[in-house]
Amino acid sequence: MQWSITGYTLALSAVIPLAGWMTDRFGAKKIFLITIALFTLGSVLCSVAQNPEQLILYRVIQGLGGGMVAPIGMAMIFRLAPPDKMGAVMGTLGVPMLLAPALGPVLAGYLVEYVTWHWIFLINLPIGIIALLVGMKFLPNVERKTVPSLDFLGIILAPIAFAMLAYGVSEGGKSWSSTETLTGLIVGGAALIIFIFLSNFVKSSLY
Repeated sequence: MQWSITGYTLALSAVIPLAGWMTDRFGAKKIFLITIALFTLGSVLCSVAQNPEQLILYRVIQGLGGGMVAPIGMAMIFRLAPPDKMGAVMGTLGVPMLLAPALGPVLAGYLVEYVTWHWIFLINLPIGIIALLVGMKFLPNVERKTVPSLDFLGIILAPIAFAMLAYGVSEGGKSWSSTETLTGLIVGGAALIIFIFLSNFVKSSLY
């Protein structure tokens, strides 16, 4: 069952590097709404999982959507908020970010104890539907940008780096000297170093 958490974390880490390129290529509003829909769909699937294997798979789907929601949402705020209102907007945004870690476990514990664990995921359905409706109605269509072709080598290395590092740290909670932990940290670290080297090499060749 630990993989229901690890799988979500790995999927989350793997898609974050894609967020910037996809928003510039296809439009921030479209990608933002798609990621919310994917996260909501994954949540509903998790709520009806019949065995641990299904729950792990559906958590990966949930993570693929959830990984882009935060970076795209923050990027849209910085792009749309007036400069003189940026402080107030960031302060308002910080309130739920501070409350969620405190209230989330309390609500989850209540649902598990007095209702059923399925509602930990099913509660995201009405929230996701409301977010989609509000987003479709009020979010402006942010202008697309001309983007370079997708760096396929980088897009392979970055998810490997972030996912394997996340996996290594997750396994480190059990043993920092285990084969799984060391493999995750070594493979992830090597992929990250190669990614940084290639990024700097490409940048220097352009300039």
